[in-house]
Amino acid sequence: MSSRKLPAALLATLAAGALPALAMAQEAPAVSQAEPLAFGDGTGPGSVSDPLVPEARFTALHLLQRQFSDLDAQGRWRTMLAVRPIDGATMPESGAGLSQSAGDPPFEMQGASSLVVREGRTVWGFALGGGVLVADQVLPVPFVSDALFVQTDPGREPVLGHGFAIAPGVPAALVVDGHDNAEESYRSHSLVAFARGRLSPVYEGPDLYSATFPDKGCEARAHAQALSGMHPLASRHAGRADIAVTVTESAECLSDDSVAPLPVKTFRFILKWDARRGAYRGGSPALDALNDRRRGE
Repeated sequence: MSSRKLPAALLATLAAGALPALAMAQEAPAVSQAEPLAFGDGTGPGSVSDPLVPEARFTALHLLQRQFSDLDAQGRWRTMLAVRPIDGATMPESGAGLSQSAGDPPFEMQGASSLVVREGRTVWGFALGGGVLVADQVLPVPFVSDALFVQTDPGREPVLGHGFAIAPGVPAALVVDGHDNAEESYRSHSLVAFARGRLSPVYEGPDLYSATFPDKGCEARAHAQALSGMHPLASRHAGRADIAVTVTESAECLSDDSVAPLPVKTFRFILKWDARRGAYRGGSPALDALNDRRRGE
């Protein structure tokens, strides 16, 4: 593995990918983009205390307090209620909940995010903080909430990417996890659906890998992968929308005195619902094989 660092421009792109700006086509109105949440005394767009939608007073703070019962507007908390962890969770023991004694400093929540999914007059809200995803119906009225511990990478807390309905009355949210270091960047994605008051992962992927490698044609070659598109299609299987996914890989040829851009690679595939598994199936064997080879697996 080369000791050369990823170029600053590529690292900036990857950092921005924590909340990916996903390219949408004609389905854009059906897709909601997540927003980072700000803790503090302020109000307004982006504040954890701001209503999720103008028509309701329900906030992201209200959602997160379903799981972090004493969470305040500054992001401080001492108690996390019992929560189901997904497979591969970094802290499966947190399923029993966490509690900090009054004599110890409180935990501080960072990197929280939220999104809403609309379907006619019905609105659902998702909030993710402290590694826990919480969802509830916001309109017409809050109904029943559920929570999942979704953090699978110890490098940093996951965030929301975007959300959309995969079927009538079934919203879903994309969870983005991963970490960066000097030479490499990892991103994992999980699509989590909220059906009948219960959160369930319905697709794991794609897993992306960005790194700098030695190369015959130049001193080093830097590769940066990004999820550039994920949106529902009009076609369906077993009542669930097919989902179009696009991953792009940009690359640069690095030398001591120049940086030359290389052709962009694109990987496209369609996810289709598997009723027997109760989950989506599909992916890009070419992308998976490429990343396995680069990681030496």
